[in-house]
Amino acid sequence: MAIRKGDFLIGKLKDLVYRKVKNTQVAQSAPGKGRVRQTTGTKKLAYLFGRASMLGKIIRYQSADQIFGFHDGPMVNRLTKKLQEILLHYYPVDKETHPFNEESFIQLKGFDFNLNSPLHKSLWAEPLITLKGHELQFILPEIKIPEELKFPGNCDSCVITISTNYFDLEKGYLNIWPDVKKIEIKKNSPLLEKQEFSFQLPEGCLCLTTMAIQYFTKKHQLTVLYNHKDFNPAQICSAVVTEGTFVFQKDFPWQQTKWTKAAFDKYATTNQASPHSQPSYSLHTYMEPDDNAHF
Repeated sequence: MAIRKGDFLIGKLKDLVYRKVKNTQVAQSAPGKGRVRQTTGTKKLAYLFGRASMLGKIIRYQSADQIFGFHDGPMVNRLTKKLQEILLHYYPVDKETHPFNEESFIQLKGFDFNLNSPLHKSLWAEPLITLKGHELQFILPEIKIPEELKFPGNCDSCVITISTNYFDLEKGYLNIWPDVKKIEIKKNSPLLEKQEFSFQLPEGCLCLTTMAIQYFTKKHQLTVLYNHKDFNPAQICSAVVTEGTFVFQKDFPWQQTKWTKAAFDKYATTNQASPHSQPSYSLHTYMEPDDNAHF
């Protein structure tokens, strides 16, 4: 069924599919049963797109407190594309296996959730992040204010939030409460002294560290958040896969998503790239937020 949206038809009508491409009406023949034949390559790309799309949702869900829904329009597609590029490199060829290693997801480092306000334009100092065993050390060097930490004109304070999130790529467990460190800074402070934090990471997980800056201003004697859709400095500053095998801990806030069998198995084989294996999850454990709502 095709429906009218403004001046355009969207959907299928008889043997035609109607779409809007920019400001142009496009009609094309509807694919019929047996007409579409997938090659091994297209099956692989479709499978990886599904995995990348689902992992992107998990990352956005876990980073909700840093994003606030204030991301740029293409962010979802940018993140999915980046993850698909990573998985294309590590996806098995024929019967070979390509297990993830510590730096498999390093390309996520420096990913800004809002390109309208990349983190480096607000914070000029770069953190030093090192992994020793399962301990992630985070060092933020001394920062001169306002030379190295910029404040919007009507803001008088900010909070730098550093958080780590973990995801078990094999069984689909994720942590629902990130490990968070906060630094409160006043605009009239001359400098921020060197800050050091450490995070104990679980075994066998993809671990992401994000850093975000929330600015605050005064309105009618109230302190309100300044960040908005076009200004929200937030970035993935570290992405590592820890050694070992994931062990579920009952006293840790883990949640499990229902992935298809071995969706991200470290030793997956190509026969798991079935065109019928679509990402799935239980609604009571994870729901993608409404596109119009804050994350």
